[in-house]
Amino acid sequence: MTLDLVRGRVDLSAGAFRAREEGSGSLLWPHWLAEYGTAAALVVGGAGLLAHLGWGEPVVLLGLGACVYTSTFTTLVGRATGPPRGCSGHHEAPAPGDGPAGLVMDPSRG
Repeated sequence: MTLDLVRGRVDLSAGAFRAREEGSGSLLWPHWLAEYGTAAALVVGGAGLLAHLGWGEPVVLLGLGACVYTSTFTTLVGRATGPPRGCSGHHEAPAPGDGPAGLVMDPSRG
């Protein structure tokens, strides 16, 4: 969904809180909140773990639980509305030279 937003595929003419997913018609802001909240919890919790702070572990566990939730929800919704999309909310076929999970394996492709 983030790639769709960056690429201008999301109609924001009525505002971000009224933007809807193409196909299912579901509001996008709850998805954005869950996915960006998950990312923030994992980054902040990871920093807490690296700094040996007591709150790091519970925050990482919260982020991991949120990642499981968003992955499961996206996969289940994807089955109803199209191909599974994974944590990123977007799925594209890997290009030639891409490795597992679409990682670029060809240094000339940047």
